[in-house]
Amino acid sequence: MIIKSLLILLFATLAFSADHGTFKDCARVEFCTNLRTRTPSDDYSVDSGSVSASTDSNTLTATLKSNNGGSDLTLTLSGLQQNTFRVKITEVDSTRYELQDVLDGEPGGLNFDDVQIVDNSVTVSTASGSNSARVTFSPFNIEFAKDGVTEVVLNGDRLTIANNDVTAPFSFGATFPEGRQLFGVHEHCDNVALQNTGPGGTDPYRLKNSDVAYYELNSPMALYGAVPVVYGQGYGV
Repeated sequence: MIIKSLLILLFATLAFSADHGTFKDCARVEFCTNLRTRTPSDDYSVDSGSVSASTDSNTLTATLKSNNGGSDLTLTLSGLQQNTFRVKITEVDSTRYELQDVLDGEPGGLNFDDVQIVDNSVTVSTASGSNSARVTFSPFNIEFAKDGVTEVVLNGDRLTIANNDVTAPFSFGATFPEGRQLFGVHEHCDNVALQNTGPGGTDPYRLKNSDVAYYELNSPMALYGAVPVVYGQGYGV
């Protein structure tokens, strides 16, 4: 009886495995494959003459000029309550669809306390200067700091928009200088702590709302929901 039970369990596992014909891994998606093997490059820089920011507002805007003949982009950085900033990068005059009702109410804005523009960067701060965002023009990046400690960096050398098409995929890179471990990008049947997806690591975590009948354990494949939120935990942050 034990042998029969084991055989039944084995056959059931084989019969109800994930459908990889529908749920492709990175190796079968051209944009993903190209991105993983792509050498970081500075494809965009901030047009210093386009920068607009003041202490009478909570919003900084600027144009990101393409350095490789592509379309320009619009950068919008907003100061928000609860020690946060919001970054939006869109095509100029974009018609790309933006999700609605993602948050439980629109977060309240918080005007900048200070705006400092120098030759190659602009820095805005909120909460009496304890929160700051420094935008470097070239090479383009944004450093977010709390009480003088840089917590998150948005890396412009990973900013990519395929084919300059509003329906095409896009990518950006972010690092957590003080982070010892990353969490988030729900929903996946995996450990709470995110795995390494760099060279030699697991396949990238996929974010896509999908009605999955069968899925794999310890896998980055997409499940029912997609929550593009990442937390970096480290000493003092």
